[in-house]
Amino acid sequence: MNKFYVLILFFFCLISCSEDDEIRFAEVPSDYFVNDLEAPQDYNAEDWHDFTGIPFYVKSVASGKFLSLSDQQNTLILKDFTETDDRFAFGLSNSAYDEDSFTLISVPDVREIGVGENSDILQPVVFFEEENNQFQNTQFWRILPSKNENYSLIQNANLGENNSNFVLESAESSVFLSAKNDAENQQFQIIPRGNFEIYDIEFLVDEGEVTNSEWIMVNSDTITNSSEEIMEFSDPDEGKFPKSFTASFAENNQQISVELENDSFQTRLPEILFDNEEATIDTGSRHEVNYKEAFEWTTNFESSENFTFNIPPQATYAINYSLNKYHFEVPYKVTYRDSSSGARFSKKGIWETDYYYQTNVELSEVEE
Repeated sequence: MNKFYVLILFFFCLISCSEDDEIRFAEVPSDYFVNDLEAPQDYNAEDWHDFTGIPFYVKSVASGKFLSLSDQQNTLILKDFTETDDRFAFGLSNSAYDEDSFTLISVPDVREIGVGENSDILQPVVFFEEENNQFQNTQFWRILPSKNENYSLIQNANLGENNSNFVLESAESSVFLSAKNDAENQQFQIIPRGNFEIYDIEFLVDEGEVTNSEWIMVNSDTITNSSEEIMEFSDPDEGKFPKSFTASFAENNQQISVELENDSFQTRLPEILFDNEEATIDTGSRHEVNYKEAFEWTTNFESSENFTFNIPPQATYAINYSLNKYHFEVPYKVTYRDSSSGARFSKKGIWETDYYYQTNVELSEVEE
């Protein structure tokens, strides 16, 4: 059976540990474990809910090694990555204890990673470097954004000594719990297991918002009438106004690092519609877009009209080309699919772009 579905089916399973482990954890004082304070402000559990059940790898930014269960199955360690070794694969499960935290699942044996209160023994985890932390309640976890938003801090959701939360910290080949300071060896990369592609993008146009509108000058020129008669100047403004807009996708949760073989695809992009000068947002025409990088896109935008001016004799005039530039944002949901297993998960984000509507050409005399 595919391990992904095994994970989904059994991720609430609990196990007991050896008699020695039970004795060791039973030595923890009954008042050692303390309930958590509120989740940090820079953390949003909703960004992870749709990711539950998806196997993933955890890579240490500092060492380049990956989190793994040891051969003894009761220790988290760091090792060089081997794709065929399932001990590198983990998953998240929603916690019944706290809606802001998750349990960490080992994919090979579908067991929860961590130790609960001494009456609730789960898969024991020994942290080699810190003897003082080996009895810490490690049943519930949060994955916080680090200073570099592409990386994560894996925080123990329960308070321990001194009423503080600990985060995982990497050494050369082991991990331990440490106070949070966002050092490089506390940063981890979350990498979904599989060959993922963009399955669908849904733009929530009803929630779109025009965030700015302003007239900007985009080009200028000069014209001189050196004759003694009025000169008629007709300007089709061809080539004076930009024809494309810059747009980009930005995911809310950048910590889940999805590698895409091809991030180019076609989709119907939102556009601004104008009714009696009132701007509304709706789904427009189909375009080729790039997901990971900013991209250029065009519409059938045309300048408002051709302009004709009368230039007085012996005069020089400046011609300024301006347009009404809009900036708008539309929330979206992207769904990724593993091409091998069919597993899917979604992330939310904001699509934003510039947009042009009206143009204007103004003439002003240049004083000599």
